[in-house]
Formats: sequence, structure tokens, C-alpha cells
Amino acid sequence: MNKIEQAWQSRGLIACLLWPLSLLMNDVVVLRWLSYRLKLRRTVYAPVPVVVVGNISVGGTGKSPLTAALVERFQDSHWRPGIVARGYGGEQIDTPQRVSPTSDPKQVGDEPVMLAKLTGVPVWVCKDRAAAVQALLEDGDGVDIVFSDDGLQHYRMGRNAEIVVVDEAHGFANRWLLPAGPLREPVTRLKSVDLVAVHTSGSVGRDELRLPLGVDVGYFHLMQTRLLTLSGPELDNLVDLSGKTVNAVAGIGDPSRFFHQLRLAGMQVIEHPKPDHHRWSLSDLQCDNDHPIVVTSKDAVKVSGLLRDQERLQARLQEQVHSMKPCVYEVQVHAILDGKLSWALAKLEERLHVRYRQSLPTN
Repeated sequence: MNKIEQAWQSRGLIACLLWPLSLLMNDVVVLRWLSYRLKLRRTVYAPVPVVVVGNISVGGTGKSPLTAALVERFQDSHWRPGIVARGYGGEQIDTPQRVSPTSDPKQVGDEPVMLAKLTGVPVWVCKDRAAAVQALLEDGDGVDIVFSDDGLQHYRMGRNAEIVVVDEAHGFANRWLLPAGPLREPVTRLKSVDLVAVHTSGSVGRDELRLPLGVDVGYFHLMQTRLLTLSGPELDNLVDLSGKTVNAVAGIGDPSRFFHQLRLAGMQVIEHPKPDHHRWSLSDLQCDNDHPIVVTSKDAVKVSGLLRDQERLQARLQEQVHSMKPCVYEVQVHAILDGKLSWALAKLEERLHVRYRQSLPTN
């Protein structure tokens, strides 16, 4: 956590000095919202429902794993989902790009590649998410519902439902807008969304988060499910690393949560936190010990590319540099929804069925 993020945890001196700028930010947010509300700017609507999974604060909240779980849930209910995203960090997102599990994260962003790998559904990225939705629907995959990973503030993209994800560990901090606090929009924005999904470990409830009254709230947590071997001896079960020391390397919004989950799984953790959307290099995989390295699925899409490049280099040199081949494992997680969240999603799904005149499945 850097100094600014630390300042966001309270309304101390640094936050108070930045507070006048947060008032200006609030004016910008309101004027931008009004420009779309008054139709001064064009909102592009799709012929299928669009569901935004976003947040009102900066930093990681668990949006992408929840998006993957929603795709699976709606598939079970006979929908054919697709996903759009901005492709943060990607170099080729000015125009719509289709993402595959083997796409280069440098070109299209790490989270879209991860979602393509985890879900197997069509994924498209573009700075203009409305253009990404259009390209997705024109691609001929028969998509009949679109999930947007983030994009709550991208009002050009029309939407039929908004799900806001809140991380229990950080909440809304001092509840001020950027740069005096972590918020992109005021907490009152939650009054207009369809559902608030709280990423929780079960220790923080509605009253402590001080959510607005009248908002549907559900909870979910992330469960580590399996290992994937990226390099080294084949392992596929978390139990295989229980009791062992590992190098945990994570370039996500909240690396501490990943480290905590590994300890709960019985591992002795050497922490190697990296910035969110970290640009990985082989030096990140060179630890001063021989313990295995574990990474998140988001980081794995970058690490696997590095390891492939390394193997090609070694093949070209016709030599095996064993010291350059660390044992690396991806830890996959799955979002587990509680009863409240499942019930709220069932209501949302029924509303979308009625709105788009689709017959509810009989089985």
C-alpha cells in the first residue's frame, strides 16, 4: 500500500489537503452523468441484455472471478453469454479485438485473457466498450447476453443491469472521491444499481460497510480450487503444497488476500507483492531460494508466455539451463455465492427473461 492509499484510509492531513480536488472530481462525475441523462451524449444500446459488473472504487474487488461465476450460472440457465472489457494495459485496444486463451496480454490486457481461459466464452476488448459489444454480437457466436467486466462509469455502453462489487476488507475507506479517497463515484451511486455483491470472508456485514438503505445485497467469497502446473513437476491439488514453503508472487489489486488464502491452505508463504497489472519479466521468477512459485490466474497468463519464450530460447541454444527453470504453479479460484446473492441473481435473471421475451426453461 503506497502513501496515497494509506492516506485514503482516514480523513487525515493528506486527504484533507486533497479534498478540494475531490469536490472538483464530484462536479466532473455529475456533469458527465447528466450529459448522458439529458442525451447530450449518445448511449448505444444492444439488442441483447448487457450486465455490468463494476465498482465505484479503485483497486481490486474480485470483479473478474465473479464475472466468470456469473457466466457459468447463466449458462446453466440456458443463456449463451459473452464478455466485454476495456483491456486495461493492452496496446491494441483502440479498435475491438477478440481475445483467446492464448492471446498476448500485452496486446489485450491480462484479465480478458484470464476470462477467456476460465470461461471458454467469446471475449472482446476495446476502449469503447459499446464498440466491443457490437463486435461481439456481430461475430456469429449466437451470444444472447453480455457481461461487462468493469465499465460502470462507461455510460456510452447501454446496460440493463448493474452489479457493483465491494471488497469487505477495504470497503469505501474514507468515503471521499479521488484523489482524496478511493471512490470514482459517491456511495450514493449505489442507490441506482440493481445489486451490490460483497466480496467477503464472513467477518464484515452490511452495517459496517454502511451501504445505502433499499439496496439488494449479497455476498460471495473466493475459494482456491486447484493447481495448474506452468513449469516443474506436475501437481494438480493444493494439498500437494500444504506444509511447504512457497514464493507467492502476485500482481493483483490486493496481493495480501492471495497470501492469506495460501496460508489457510497450509502453505508457508514468502510474499512477493507486485503492482496491479504488473509487467512481468523473467527476473520476477528468480527468487533467492529453491522453493516453488505460486501465482494467481491473472498473473499466470503473463507468466506462461514468459516460460514459453524461455523454452524457445533454450531450444535455440540447444542447452538446458536448469537454474532458469523454476517450478511455477497457478492457483485457480472460484467465486462461491451465498443464498442472498443467488436469490438476487435469480430475480435479475427472471426480469431479463421477461424483458427479452424468452421462454423460461422448464427443466
